[in-house]
Amino acid sequence: MLKVYLKWFRNHGSKKQETKPPLNMGRKWMDHWVIDSLWKQELLKKICDEMRVKPRSSEMMTHYFKYLSALVDSLSEEEIEKAIKTAEEWNWQGVSPKAQADVMKKKSESMIQHFVREMYKRAGMRVFVISAWKNDEGKVLVSG
Repeated sequence: MLKVYLKWFRNHGSKKQETKPPLNMGRKWMDHWVIDSLWKQELLKKICDEMRVKPRSSEMMTHYFKYLSALVDSLSEEEIEKAIKTAEEWNWQGVSPKAQADVMKKKSESMIQHFVREMYKRAGMRVFVISAWKNDEGKVLVSG
């Protein structure tokens, strides 16, 4: 009787959609993203000071894109050209270590969890991950 139930659940169980990886590895940088990456801390500080909202809150995100657009509009032609050249450089040679560290802080845990889930789901493998990276000061940090 148990086999009948298992077979029914296997045939009629709802399948979840495939999960997308948390980061697009082949991303091409554009000048807008370069400006966002390089000026992020100043933007966040300005929003906190002027709007009196907490960092990483939903209220912060409602103001963030408005301030980012205002920042892009206020940049001079030279700064925009510099951002375009930086985007081309990052696309060709790779992203600067500071930008890599920022992405790592935001995305590393979710990327590792996605990898572990996919390996277990597709291959039945249990995976243990030890990660190491350099922080902004060049110090090597390890977690497992």
